[in-house]
Amino acid sequence: DRHRVTAALVRSAASEVFGRRIAPHWLPWALGGTLAAALAAATFALWNLAPWGAEARGAHLARADTVVPAAAASAVGTATSAPAAPREPHLGELLTRYAADTDTDSAFDRLLSLWGAHYERNTTDPCSQALRQGLECVTERGSFGQLRQYNRPAILLLNDAAGASHEVVLTALDDEQGRIELGGPRTVRLGELSRYWLGDFIMLWRPASSPVKALSAGMRGAEVRWLRRSLQRLHGVGADAPASEVFDAELSGWVRDFQRQHQLAVDGIAGVRTQIALASALGGSDTPLLSAAAETHPGG
Repeated sequence: DRHRVTAALVRSAASEVFGRRIAPHWLPWALGGTLAAALAAATFALWNLAPWGAEARGAHLARADTVVPAAAASAVGTATSAPAAPREPHLGELLTRYAADTDTDSAFDRLLSLWGAHYERNTTDPCSQALRQGLECVTERGSFGQLRQYNRPAILLLNDAAGASHEVVLTALDDEQGRIELGGPRTVRLGELSRYWLGDFIMLWRPASSPVKALSAGMRGAEVRWLRRSLQRLHGVGADAPASEVFDAELSGWVRDFQRQHQLAVDGIAGVRTQIALASALGGSDTPLLSAAAETHPGG
């Protein structure tokens, strides 16, 4: 190791021979690189400070500002180009629009057609026409609960904001909404319908005999026999079972039970409401209903 010849030893010997210090061979390259870097930094600084540098930067920023708003405007245009869904008209608007179709003739024409009956406009009284076809009119002031109990289509007497009267047929009803005929079938929430309906309605039903009369204890006849047979069917009694035409204590008890089950006045008298509810409970293929789910089949 003591006799190894190194670069430092050679430079030391050369310095002694030539009388000056010998620099390493890479030193000029290092100095040149450092000088070039310093020159580039100075040039960049001068460019930024010069007026043309500011103008160039401003032009670049202006181009960027132009592009970004254009893209944003394009996005906004795309978002607003989709058409909005049409608003469903309110019941008041529909009553005004189809006022010509809410007269008595139009309403009874629709209602009788649901029963498979015919209506002649501008002739005799609508209820007289219904009676000739075995149907009876019921005109009352009640509630949606009462209509559910009757479970029959009905003409509702509505009044719009201007005070004009309209007769509209109710064809379906549940706990939250009803379906009416007004320029076609329309589903309306009961809250909105209540704004125009004060409870007046006209309904049709098919009685066992006409004219309809209240049946009570001590009476006898074909109407009493129909009442007994109808209640027997609901109790599951066969059609061939004997049916007395006398309104006795047993029949009175059956009537009371039926009234209690259907939330009617419990008095043992089979009046019009009780008879309509009984006819609804029995059902029938020729009977239009507001709700098929409310129908009670024989034996049920």
